[in-house]
Amino acid sequence: MLLLVVFVIQGIGLQAIRTIEMRTKLLAESLDSILKPTSSLPTTCLMVIHPLEGKEITQAPAKLDTGASQNLITRQFASSLGLEVGRYRDPPLRPIGPLVHPGGVVSFDWHVSGMQTTYTTTLAVLEDHDCQDLGFDILLCEDEIKKIKFYLRNAA
Repeated sequence: MLLLVVFVIQGIGLQAIRTIEMRTKLLAESLDSILKPTSSLPTTCLMVIHPLEGKEITQAPAKLDTGASQNLITRQFASSLGLEVGRYRDPPLRPIGPLVHPGGVVSFDWHVSGMQTTYTTTLAVLEDHDCQDLGFDILLCEDEIKKIKFYLRNAA
């Protein structure tokens, strides 16, 4: 009788483990299907920056960041484009880490390579000491990405 009780208890334990394993597998598959569409979205686009007088057309990769609230450009890259830097009047930016005080703002016209629509974009200028190891010269924020409807147009 004792052996039968132990066997029944072990059987219930195995069934519970199988149920947990099955639920874990289903949860992992659900997460996989939710995450797959966004993981295949591009994280950069090629900008064609319309030239200022006396300048050449410039093509530059721009990082697309749906978590960013402000468009950014490095001072070095803004200078290479010959852009006039205006005064930055908004509050400091708070990336992961200490506050960043942009050194100004710039605006320019551009279009996505291969597309016709021209956009005018204003970007906060990051000072050189705030740009080390960022991995981009231009970053477009969530609002800008929505404005150009980039993911709607380029969704797979």
